[in-house]
Amino acid sequence: MLVPSSAHSHLDIQNRVSHLAGTLIERFKREQPELEITNSEVKCIKLAGLCHDLGTFSNILSCHGPFSHIFDNEFMPQAKPELTWSHEQASEMMLEYLIDDNNIDLEKDEIELIKGLIDGKPGRHSQRGFLFDIVANKRNSVDVDKFDYIERDCYNLGIKSSYDTSRLMAMCRVVNNQICFHHKEVYSLYDMFHTRYSLFKRIYTHRVCMYISIISQTNYFYWGRLLRKPEIYLAIPLSFAQHVSETLDDISLVS
Repeated sequence: MLVPSSAHSHLDIQNRVSHLAGTLIERFKREQPELEITNSEVKCIKLAGLCHDLGTFSNILSCHGPFSHIFDNEFMPQAKPELTWSHEQASEMMLEYLIDDNNIDLEKDEIELIKGLIDGKPGRHSQRGFLFDIVANKRNSVDVDKFDYIERDCYNLGIKSSYDTSRLMAMCRVVNNQICFHHKEVYSLYDMFHTRYSLFKRIYTHRVCMYISIISQTNYFYWGRLLRKPEIYLAIPLSFAQHVSETLDDISLVS
């Protein structure tokens, strides 16, 4: 592996994002009763955090597809250029499939809300826009998903960062239907975005990762036509990733 210490499971990620989302919405419910946050909304926020990057944790790949964002940004545009694809769409597809397949008792409105929270688009829930700032904030990109992966990746990679997720979560409140942060936290937010930039520059877009990206594009266009079927998407074999790994005959050439 390029960075062995960065290994972690999607179960870890899903659980922590759900926990952070639940912690934040429950604080708003407790400290800002005027928002009239319902128990159903709390449940949907937690489930959206749990399902925002739906994946499985044994022999099945996550809804990002193999190699995560490489799959979204590099592979899919070439494999299926006519298909508007994002891992959020895949998560929504898998959410519906898993609810139906397991007979999970959720109201139709709750399912639609969870899907909207995953996608970060309020739609007909615009009067509750602050809810959509929590898991996938399309307004300014400050959300618990970023809180999770930036802090987790820095810890696992041994990269120092001075920004404090717990403080940011404690120093925000809902104002005018948006989640706003105390002005004293502006430098923490600057540091968060700088840390994210550093992770992308040094790790996520490392030349070895980009080399794997090229290999994955040239070998696996077959899977592109299968991705609208959730039961097939679930079954994309690990051999997809394993075969790409085997083509890296001499990783020292690019490391």
